Amino acid sequence: MEKKVIRIIDANGNRAREGLRVCEDVARFVLEEESLARELKETRHRIGEVISALPIPEKDLLSSRESEQDFGQKESYESNSRPHLLGGIVLSNLRRSQEACRVLEEITLLLDNHASKKFKKSRFDLYHFERRMMEMLTGNLCDRSSTLLSSLCLIAITDITYAKGRSQEEMMGAAIAGGATMVQLRDEKSTTREVIELAHRLKLISRGFQIPVIINDRVDVALAVEADGVHLGEGDMDPETARRLLGKNRTLGISVRSVRQAKEAEERGANYIAVGSIFPSRTKNEAKVVGLSTLQSVKRAVHIPVVAIGGINLKNLPQVLEKGAEGVAIIQSLLETDNIEERARKFKSIICNHKISTEKKNL
Repeated sequence: MEKKVIRIIDANGNRAREGLRVCEDVARFVLEEESLARELKETRHRIGEVISALPIPEKDLLSSRESEQDFGQKESYESNSRPHLLGGIVLSNLRRSQEACRVLEEITLLLDNHASKKFKKSRFDLYHFERRMMEMLTGNLCDRSSTLLSSLCLIAITDITYAKGRSQEEMMGAAIAGGATMVQLRDEKSTTREVIELAHRLKLISRGFQIPVIINDRVDVALAVEADGVHLGEGDMDPETARRLLGKNRTLGISVRSVRQAKEAEERGANYIAVGSIFPSRTKNEAKVVGLSTLQSVKRAVHIPVVAIGGINLKNLPQVLEKGAEGVAIIQSLLETDNIEERARKFKSIICNHKISTEKKNL
């Protein structure tokens, strides 16, 4: 086999195991999670065993190393580009290992399909570790559990406009895999029967991750599929009637554009409110832009969780979080990409790192 290909395998094998070792030590000495540390160690050893089992002599792997000629070692990392928080360190090392496993998965197709499948499994194990460790390091603030505050962290809203040949459940499945904490079914064009069928499919996908599915506008659909709740906008059913039909255990969200509407929504039984549009939105061109100042004012005026919506992307997300939003609801910026899972993961990373930073300031 060509020496340069062997070099790719050796470099990525080392990269995957090095990243895992950092996380293993955090699990052991910081989190003091013996079982997690053991699982990380086993994954690290398993990657090494798969590489050792490849039809490549150990001496060839070692001889392929050309550290002195590797321009990668000359790359400099300024202090402001490195993660200063423990969560960021863990996240960057897990991502490093995930990317290395992806490379190994592809390159080993040239040698051994069985080995490629093992690297793929390791990569998905690493996604699982990422979720677990970030939940632990953020004090479960980004936990995808049944609590309302946790579920509002990153809301993925359906929109067939961005399908590009993909089904709604495929798109939401990718968002969930990337870290979405709630799915909001928004469909103003399909028949009631079609919406109900889609809601059932989305519930099947979300069940394994234990995250809620809420229905936009349609209390009847929510009741028909036993969804976790409903989100109401202006002109929809009044909150009192919706609450009476839904019962006290289902979530009721309400869209608002002002402090007055926010206070009214809280008084009328909302579990959370969505403020927007924070920025100009391509999804709803007619939506009035209320801006960050309104978001901050609403947050100060009510005692229930506040979610921001409208024109939010990776660049302006930190501004939204700084104004106090407990979470964000995303459509266009999440669904427009070909890789929804990776985009969701980036949104979740920013949100979790912000929560880590906030917790640190409050210590």
